[in-house]
Order: sequence, then C-alpha cells, then structure tokens
Amino acid sequence: MAVRNKRNAPGSFESKPVQSGKARVVRQRKPRNHKTRQKLLEAAQSLLRKNERSDITSAMVLEYSGISRGSLYYHFADFSELMGEAEIGRYAKLAEQEIVKIERAASQTSDGASFVEQIVAIIGQVQSDTQRTRRLDQACLIAQSKTNSHFASLLAREQSRITNRLISALIKAQSKGVISTSNDPLTIAVLIQACSFGRIIDDIAGMRLRPVDWDNLIKKILI
Repeated sequence: MAVRNKRNAPGSFESKPVQSGKARVVRQRKPRNHKTRQKLLEAAQSLLRKNERSDITSAMVLEYSGISRGSLYYHFADFSELMGEAEIGRYAKLAEQEIVKIERAASQTSDGASFVEQIVAIIGQVQSDTQRTRRLDQACLIAQSKTNSHFASLLAREQSRITNRLISALIKAQSKGVISTSNDPLTIAVLIQACSFGRIIDDIAGMRLRPVDWDNLIKKILI
C-alpha cells in the first residue's frame, strides 16, 4: 500500500510495507519497588531462612505472601527469577549488617588500633563456623550466575553496591588517619571480602587455619 509522503512534493508517494499477523505483545512490569513485588520477595526470603531452596515451591510463596499466582508472573518472568532475586536480596541484607558496623566504626573511632580491632572482630563473626552455611550459599549464588545472565547482572549490581559502601567507609577511616593509605580503598575492600568468603576453603579442607591467623592477615591489610 502506498501512502502520501507529506514531506515530499504534492502528489509524490513513498512505499511502506504493511505489517501482517499479530503484533508482539511486550509485557510491562511494575517498578522494582512495587509493594506486591516486595511482598513476594519478602515471603521467599522468609522461607529461605527455614528451608532449602530446592524444597520451596511457588505454592508455598503464594500462601505465605497472600499474593495471587497471576501477580507473581506479572512481576517476574517465572518462579526461578523470583527465587533468584530473593536469594540475592537475602545475601545483600546479611552483608548490609556488617557494612553498617564498619561504617559506624569508621565514623566513631579515632584510634587506629581500636578501629582495626573492631574490623577484625566484625570479619571474625562472618568467618565463624556458625556462618558456614552462609558461605556455601554465597558460593551457590556465584555458581548460578555462570549460566543465567539476568541473575549475574543482579548479583553484580548488589556486589558493586556493597563494595562501594565499604570503600566509602575505608576512605573515611583513611582520611582520619586510623588505617594506612598505602593501599587504595578498592583494594582493601575487595581483599577484606575475599578473606571473609575465602574461609570456605577451610570449610571443605582437611587443614584449617587458626582464627588468629585470619585475624593477623586482616590486620596486615589494614595497617
């Protein structure tokens, strides 16, 4: 079919193809902070605290949240996407607890030795045997990102947010002279997290480092 091209001279035409068949419907999702979406995530995270991921079903999440199945698939592509985001959110909330403590120490402490001891104590809690399951869960999150690009993107975003919060706290500590400025804050932030997560090697190995050895390593990074 030819349609008149108003931009050309009177009487001139340009050819435009006529589309046939059904138009592709693009589903519009609600904002990430929509209350229904958040209720679904909170329900999934609550269930994750008490159950293994493989044991949780969509029916359990819907019953716990009181949300309809249609709403679940309106806000998430599928149940796996919901659970993936819930797992990342749970990981981020746990990391947030340590970040807040480090930020508080950076703001309130003026003595270098005291600051380092506080950081060592915070990281020591993360490395404790009681946190073994948490470290294994974190390893599973990283493994999932290998085959799921959407999941990998979400995990990268949360990890970057956590690292940037830690960098800001370390910059403040360096500006107050409570830790060394010989290493840049990014390097320190990544190494601290690597040491915390690295305890997973001890979790599965026959030979284990003493807690004091981990503590001394953290001190060398900071001092």
